[in-house]
Amino acid sequence: MQLLETTLRQLVAIDKDSYYAELVQKITADKEFTAAVLTLSQRVNRSSYYFDQEYLQSLSEEELLALARVLTWLDGKIKGFTLGSVAPVPSLINELRLRDYKYYETLVDWVFKNRTNTYLPFGSLFGADVKSLKEYQILIQENKLRIQKIELDAEFRRLEKLKHYYPKATADLRNAIRRNDFMAYETLITKGAELYAMDSDGKTLDEKIGYHFTKKNNINSKSNVEMQGGIRVCDSTDQVLTIRVKATEDNCNRIDCAAITARYDHGFGWSQLYRFVVDKEDQEIKDICDWVNTNNKSSLLPPRLSNILQASVTPSVKKMFRIIYV
Repeated sequence: MQLLETTLRQLVAIDKDSYYAELVQKITADKEFTAAVLTLSQRVNRSSYYFDQEYLQSLSEEELLALARVLTWLDGKIKGFTLGSVAPVPSLINELRLRDYKYYETLVDWVFKNRTNTYLPFGSLFGADVKSLKEYQILIQENKLRIQKIELDAEFRRLEKLKHYYPKATADLRNAIRRNDFMAYETLITKGAELYAMDSDGKTLDEKIGYHFTKKNNINSKSNVEMQGGIRVCDSTDQVLTIRVKATEDNCNRIDCAAITARYDHGFGWSQLYRFVVDKEDQEIKDICDWVNTNNKSSLLPPRLSNILQASVTPSVKKMFRIIYV
């Protein structure tokens, strides 16, 4: 321990005077010093088996700064300190960031300008060719704009398609309403169906969809109803599943529930279900799937099993599913 403390003080002194060339010579000539520096680098490296969280947090800002710059300089010049994506410098940089180090940006800029390992300072190859913090910041802005451009281009293409497809989507929606094809509504609306268009009975398509949903709910009023986890689940013989959740600012801006076939034999339904559960081999999930198939009823998975979003397990992939905010 005394050797590590002595070595750390030496590294701080070397960093203060910027004696990095002499450091490389000392590392090459002094095996004991080299072993101590390697031990220090492992103890502060989150990617190392020997990482010591308490030790990292016990270091002063001055010591963290010295280690970050010294290890940046050695990385790529000395074999034992060349670690690519698992180098210790990102751990040191992150620790200083968490401490709101006053000269954090100055240090990051220094690493960019003096690095040999292109994974520094953040452990990623993003920005591998940049030479300064300013270039890195510009690259981030450019990348963000590229993503926005891709999204905008996709939206322009979607709107261009709507110009051609909305008349057919409107006609198809009229026909879907006449045959009570509830499954087709959302798809046709997405394709641009004109909900304000009048039908032959003087009602808009929007009004008629509302009418049919109300009529369907009246049928459901005679079906089995139960509360599960604060959500009202209705099952009926016509295979309509309705989920009612209280509308909040939070849940109106995200997906609230997923309906998935009750199977765990790794078929199509299961390939969807496993995306929403913590442990796809959990026996309770299998028991719920068996119960759903035996009773031909839907069931919500408990929150502890589906912590990504609420998942409803259903007897059939053809079962209609929708969320109503109340």
